[in-house]
Amino acid sequence: MSAPAQSKALAREAEKDAVIMAALPHVPFDGWNDATLRRAAEDTGLGAGAAVRLFPAGARDAITHFMALADRRMVEDIAAIDLASLKVRERIAKAVRVRLERWTSHREAIRRALALARELHGATSIEA
Repeated sequence: MSAPAQSKALAREAEKDAVIMAALPHVPFDGWNDATLRRAAEDTGLGAGAAVRLFPAGARDAITHFMALADRRMVEDIAAIDLASLKVRERIAKAVRVRLERWTSHREAIRRALALARELHGATSIEA
């Protein structure tokens, strides 16, 4: 990938991250839907149309991106921790704890995302 294309991809990823983070406080009240994504895109200053551009499949794309964002943030958080001194089971427990602690304030948004993912993709999507 060329440098300009990579830069554009990173900018798009940052926009998606921003919309997801702006959507999280709305989800417990409004759910994962197009209206929530439009409101979040407006909250970030991208405009409501950005929701469709960034998440063409609506909530399905948004939830998929949210889970990828959570994975990336967990990797970043874990990188800042000295895991070498821990036993394997302690490393696993620490990783799970780090993941859960980061998203505690958005527990309801996560619950709704998992419920909708199960509905949209079936049980196998969550098991993968």
